[in-house]
Amino acid sequence: MTPITVRATDSQKAMEELLRRLGPDALILSTSRVGGMVEVTAISPEGAIPAPAPDPAPDPAMAALLAAAPQLASRLAEVATTAARTPPRPPIEPVPTTPATPATDAPAQPAFRAVDPRSPRLDAAPRPHPVPPDPAPSDPQTYDFASALRAEAARAVPTDPFTRLARSLLPPPGLQEEIAPRLLIVGPPGAGKSMLAARIAAHWMLADPELRPQMIAPVPGTLLVEDRLRGWARLMGLTLDRPHIAAAMDLPEPHPLAPQIIDLSDVPADAPALVARLIEIEGAELVLCLPAGLHPARVARACHDWQAFAPTVTLTGLDQWWPEQGELAAISDAGLRLTRTAAGTGLVHVLSRPGLVDLRNWVDGWSPAYAGAAE
Repeated sequence: MTPITVRATDSQKAMEELLRRLGPDALILSTSRVGGMVEVTAISPEGAIPAPAPDPAPDPAMAALLAAAPQLASRLAEVATTAARTPPRPPIEPVPTTPATPATDAPAQPAFRAVDPRSPRLDAAPRPHPVPPDPAPSDPQTYDFASALRAEAARAVPTDPFTRLARSLLPPPGLQEEIAPRLLIVGPPGAGKSMLAARIAAHWMLADPELRPQMIAPVPGTLLVEDRLRGWARLMGLTLDRPHIAAAMDLPEPHPLAPQIIDLSDVPADAPALVARLIEIEGAELVLCLPAGLHPARVARACHDWQAFAPTVTLTGLDQWWPEQGELAAISDAGLRLTRTAAGTGLVHVLSRPGLVDLRNWVDGWSPAYAGAAE
């Protein structure tokens, strides 16, 4: 099988795409960073069987040597015959030498001198300087994406339903949330997309006080409803931009200290075209906002409609009820990850990153197979 190379803006998206396309048993061949993108090459276990090596091509030099072997043999025999007929040379007599007379005014020198072990030998080869060992990493908790991906792919396929759902639905625990330069929010009506945009802005400002997110909500024309997002933005000292669809198609590049949060609640018909145009920058993220308690068929339809853009999923309304088995299974079957949950009616400290503890609480009222596997 041909190796598959995935390029993504960060390590989380690259690993998610590989696990989605090749499964958890994929074998990692290489990991690198090219032009600010994370590039990972992997292959499925079926394609890891090495193909038989082809026969080596004949060496032209060896073929020429074998062809000239008879001529070489005859030449060696002729040289041996000539050497046998040549008379031997007379031995060379040694030249007599006169022994040197020792000087009487200089003291006799010993035949051998004691060698000082501290002095270097003149005939000794220079010794290389010892190379100090590599310094230990200052932060032993540094996350290694390649090692984590290999460990995840080498793990055995779980048999219980809870572990399978946790591995396919929740993000790896070592991956930290990153602030995207441009974040777009889509979802069905009534999912709470505008409030989620305000909550994410407040969450980013608490994480980094220097950030001033730019709130953007395109409109098709004149609004005849209450603009709640403008009020929430004013509470945080931010301003809300309301461009028309044509102007939203040509938004400027986001500033590093002013990431863009784009709420597409008011333009559901033009949302796919806007997402396809605005997501084409490095590090952009699409968030699929879904309310807890939605019918699994509607969850599956929403995930299918936006699956091509690899969105992350945020569940809202968890203060009213917890998600059911069919909702989470629909998200997992689409190859998407649940990265945020929201509960309550406030703006601050209401977003969280789901983990195994949350999943155990949710499955407590599900089927006995899930409940028993979660214990």
